[in-house]
Amino acid sequence: MRAVPPSHRLRLLGVVVAVAVLAALPLVRLMQGREDAPAHDAPRPAPTHPDHFVWRAPDTAPRPDTPVQRETDAVFVDAISRQPGMTSAAALSVPAPAIADGWPSLAVRQVPDAWARDFVAALLGVDYGRQSRGALGAWLQAHEAPSLMPGVPESVADKMLYTSLLATEVFGGQPTPVPSAPEWDANAQARVRQTVIDVQVQVNRRWEALITSGWQPPDPRMATLDVSGLLSTQRGEAVSTERFALQLVVGTARWRAGYGTVSVSGWQRGPV
Repeated sequence: MRAVPPSHRLRLLGVVVAVAVLAALPLVRLMQGREDAPAHDAPRPAPTHPDHFVWRAPDTAPRPDTPVQRETDAVFVDAISRQPGMTSAAALSVPAPAIADGWPSLAVRQVPDAWARDFVAALLGVDYGRQSRGALGAWLQAHEAPSLMPGVPESVADKMLYTSLLATEVFGGQPTPVPSAPEWDANAQARVRQTVIDVQVQVNRRWEALITSGWQPPDPRMATLDVSGLLSTQRGEAVSTERFALQLVVGTARWRAGYGTVSVSGWQRGPV
């Protein structure tokens, strides 16, 4: 087997470490602890849930047997398995997929940009008096995609979207666009409504560099996207506008055809 030159190895490791937070897990501490993680090749039963959601086996594609592929996979396995939150994530109970209490059913999308725009507009475009925070978790599960990144245990793969938005403490905490339950109730009382405007989507440059290096993800649909736009908030009669930005990891949906969302991270909002 041809050795990978040290200069290439260092560059590759730098790219992997930089992109891991965005592409693999919605984590803020990635390089800690170690444990072996199970592979994703063991078949699972296909459970069914209410509302006719049917579990789908993830799409996968053959990946090249190259030094870059092997080395990058090994780095991801090592980095992800060091996460102390994995045990808690595996034990975390998430809702069954459902769409109710004002949350919309999104159209099937076969293009990542279109999916990202639809998902972000629905996630952030909230009428707090009409939509239930309690139903958000089930809505997220209905539109999630499993993380098939090397090193992510199967017991955690389908929980990444939920933890990235509603259980961020599992992996040490990160900013989330979802208000706390008291804040949600206060917004409902104040008749707060949010609308997303001018959504822009582009492939994250670090993810693009990782793919350009010759590495391929197990899920051929997987990508990290930078999403930004304007968030218009109406509070009673007053209207304000802020800029927002986030990173969206997308992949093959678990409970539907086309694209779904693996995780949300990097949430920012501020004045125009």
